Amino acid sequence: MRIILALIILFINASVFCQRNKLSVDSLAKYSYPIIGVSSSITAGTGFFIKYKSHLYFVTAKHIVSGCDENGRKSEKYPDLFLVGNDNISSCFTIDMKLVQKMLSCKGLDIYVCRIDSKYVQYYNSVDSFIKPQIEDFGTVEIFGYPISSYDTGYLELPKRKSHLSIPEQTFDFSLVYDSTGKLDNSFRKITYPKSVEVVDGFSGSLVFLQNKRTKEWRIIGLVSATLPIVGDSRASMLFVDIENILDNI
Repeated sequence: MRIILALIILFINASVFCQRNKLSVDSLAKYSYPIIGVSSSITAGTGFFIKYKSHLYFVTAKHIVSGCDENGRKSEKYPDLFLVGNDNISSCFTIDMKLVQKMLSCKGLDIYVCRIDSKYVQYYNSVDSFIKPQIEDFGTVEIFGYPISSYDTGYLELPKRKSHLSIPEQTFDFSLVYDSTGKLDNSFRKITYPKSVEVVDGFSGSLVFLQNKRTKEWRIIGLVSATLPIVGDSRASMLFVDIENILDNI
């Protein structure tokens, strides 16, 4: 009963939040959606929708819904019911992870893909038009996410902090990721950028958009998995799952 009441409050707050905070900086913002899990506290991140092979899918970072931490361990006290928010309350839906969480491994790609009923197509913006060939002439990188704070007593609060991360052209670079043994880890790619770029926790599951500097077109290059600790004095980095890996697992 407590969970149901919490979700009702969350539906109401989701509507208010979306009406107040529509980002006009860039139309790319409308392709990101908050996903919130409710238990004794709130767990949250970001996800997106894609129409692929005649079906609609919701995609997010696996650790958001599985309860896996950075050490590959699952939390015993973790939400198993998640709300995907929208400004149209009637089109919001929940994802029941109770059975799925037991089967999900903490290893492998940090993505979770859920097939969605086609009736929701009219309510959500799908990113399939941004699935394009590789870009060689890099412009800016844009990321829209939903940072959120967790509270011990079930106090519900949708994101209020800045949810747009912009990395200027010629200030970042992409690289491969290697594990502790020096072996190439194909699960991730890494983007490194100036630490002056404001980043807050909660971008997990967010789309990473890269602009073609020459044509000004946008391409999705992946989904945010983790923000890494700053090393040194001037650079920060973020791990993401590339779009090719995502499509191969739908």
